[in-house]
Amino acid sequence: EIAAEKLSEISHSFGRIGEKIVVNATPTDRWLRFYHSINVTSGLLQVTVLPLNQKQNLKVSVQLGRLPTPTDSMLNASQGSFYLPAAVNESYFIAVGRADCNRDASGDVTAASCPDPVLSYEFGLSLFVCSMWDSSLGVWITPSEDVCRPLPSSVASKPRFVSNLFGSFGVGLNVLPNLIDFGTLFENWQGKLADSAAVVATVVTLWIIFIPIAVWLRLVDKKDLEKRQFRYLMDVYTDKYKGCSTTGTPLLSIVGRNHLEACRILSDGVRENLRSGDIDHFTMTTAKHLGDIMQLSVTLEGTRPVFLWTLRKIVITDQLYNATYVFVNSEPIVGFDPSVVLKLATKELLAFQPRFVKLNLQRKFQDDHLWMSVFKRDTDTNFSRLQRFGVCFCLLFMTMIANAMFYGVGEESQAASDTISIGPIKLSINTLFTSFMGGLVVIPVSAAVTIFFLKSERKPEPNNDEPED
Repeated sequence: EIAAEKLSEISHSFGRIGEKIVVNATPTDRWLRFYHSINVTSGLLQVTVLPLNQKQNLKVSVQLGRLPTPTDSMLNASQGSFYLPAAVNESYFIAVGRADCNRDASGDVTAASCPDPVLSYEFGLSLFVCSMWDSSLGVWITPSEDVCRPLPSSVASKPRFVSNLFGSFGVGLNVLPNLIDFGTLFENWQGKLADSAAVVATVVTLWIIFIPIAVWLRLVDKKDLEKRQFRYLMDVYTDKYKGCSTTGTPLLSIVGRNHLEACRILSDGVRENLRSGDIDHFTMTTAKHLGDIMQLSVTLEGTRPVFLWTLRKIVITDQLYNATYVFVNSEPIVGFDPSVVLKLATKELLAFQPRFVKLNLQRKFQDDHLWMSVFKRDTDTNFSRLQRFGVCFCLLFMTMIANAMFYGVGEESQAASDTISIGPIKLSINTLFTSFMGGLVVIPVSAAVTIFFLKSERKPEPNNDEPED
């Protein structure tokens, strides 16, 4: 009788969708609970129960057509929000009580059985339904269940609707990620770790791998600093036609904005260089940094007779700043004649050099590819090996987080006809779309960390331009 009286007082006054009420009173029924009732004829009903006293731990029970009891309920939930499907002919009865409050054996409320029997909480109801725009009437209308309806397999904490408004493509897409409930994240954390033993083992193993490699890469970075010089990679292109090679020895003078490097010999004394169609690679070190390279002067000397040399171009890469300078030649270089001056090529001229990108692809792959450049790092930049390795691990962990966010999302509503199987590989629209969404999560973070390291400044050298001995 007491329970029915409380039910009448609360459900009739506050069981309306779209309203929120505040309950702050002492229940007097057998189980020390308040009751609410509501009719749901369509859509999904969201029930929200939030304690106003943070020390109270609330327990919510739901039953259809009758009052719920501790032993008779269709749904038991903790404080927060949950969802109920439509029930046309019956009402839902919702009971809210303290999880730690009970009557004693004699039926009385004592300080031992319930120190504070006052219930203080906020109760709210919201209804979620499908709506579609009717362009002819200019209003939103509610479609029939054949067009849009709640998914029967929806769990109480994750409502879903199925619709054929857009065909199978629209139904298969689900962009809502898995959410983290920080309110219960650290509750029973030992049990959660035990349930996720494989994930914990993977993370611990990755850190065990990371630490010794990070120490080794730090030592390698220090060695790189010790042997640092101002190094330039030089690619010399001889024309491919017959008679373009030479037996002479080219002498090269390089004019930079900060320094002039004169009379460098393009020879290592071992290889036979400068043959027709060859691309010869040289490494030049200087005591001072040249700055921006403005022009080259090339002359040809050697034991007579010296055949003329048809040089096509010279590409110089400054390894300190990874800057590339291209010098294109248009005239033969004759032995013992005055030097030929090569000017820095313009963008318009480079547009007619389609092989330029292809010929530099391997070097770019070794230096600009993040994983490859950890161990094969030819270019001397501010981005150290240890920093690159750290970014790789950041990228790896962000990928794991993105996979966890979208793990299993949309699988319930994915039709078998929307899946393509290629041996053990299965592809679907939902899989491709969630992969794309995962990439959107990973790329901004990894790009930001990479840019942060690339924009870092070098420590000043003792003599500015001169490397440390």
